[in-house]
Amino acid sequence: MTGTIIFDQEANMLTGPSSTVQTGDLSPTVLFCHRFPDDYGLTLETFPQLPLRRTYDYELEIYLTDAGSMRLSEEQFNLQRGAVVFRRPGVLTQALAPYRCCSIIIDMTGRTGKNRDSYTHKAPQQIQPDYRNAFLDSILSVTIPEETEKLIYLFDRAYTEYQANWPQTPVILRAYVLEILHALYLEATRQKDPVLIHPRKFHKSIRRATAFIHENYARKLLLQEIAEYVGLSANYLSRLFIDCMGINISTYITNTRVQKARELLVYTTLPVADIATLCGFDSQAYFIYVFNRVFNMTPGRFRTQSI
Repeated sequence: MTGTIIFDQEANMLTGPSSTVQTGDLSPTVLFCHRFPDDYGLTLETFPQLPLRRTYDYELEIYLTDAGSMRLSEEQFNLQRGAVVFRRPGVLTQALAPYRCCSIIIDMTGRTGKNRDSYTHKAPQQIQPDYRNAFLDSILSVTIPEETEKLIYLFDRAYTEYQANWPQTPVILRAYVLEILHALYLEATRQKDPVLIHPRKFHKSIRRATAFIHENYARKLLLQEIAEYVGLSANYLSRLFIDCMGINISTYITNTRVQKARELLVYTTLPVADIATLCGFDSQAYFIYVFNRVFNMTPGRFRTQSI
């Protein structure tokens, strides 16, 4: 695509050539931010069949469910909670199964002439340049981050700030987007170093164990049950899990429950006691204790700050 002019039949307009930009000139301006499908009165059960589309701008999208799939250019990805997609301008994309996400649409340099007041998401328009830059080019199209909760939090804050639309909002949103991009850059840099690649992406038994935990976190889980599911002894699975994940299975189960609870606090109005039960905690008191230990605040305070 570099140095060429391409006629985009979908947009019925010319796509400009790629353009080199210095990292210091990156000044991401948020054009649009939404939660899908929630903001449109839809649910996973009423998730619409979305058409194949071409992106017009940069898009950052984080997934909030362990379900669904996404086509990106010629590849198809199964989605999981915390995965982040970085779409560049002009790529073809399509949602192929139900999921929940938060999306941020960006003018990467703030020089396209587009602005949030007149921006219509998915409406045919000029495709902004696909900027070539060592920093941007290092970011993967799909990232499974180590710091899942940090990125979910950043997307949450960006969405909340976008909805508030205060005079200072554009500057605050720019800071959030740069922090997200930096986190994705660090993930990509880490993954390129063979010494630092996390084994969990490659060990089949650990992938099966974590998938089982995500499917059954709402009930009591025993190490022996998980070991039988993946076909290993309990002792061996326990050692292998720590080697691959850096934490033991019990801690991973607790973290998964807290993450699910966090999502319910943000996206539902369920009482804290109900959330504790749905996420597999023995009691509301223990849930509050664990949540406060992880986030340094109670579930009630966290929900208030997320509104």
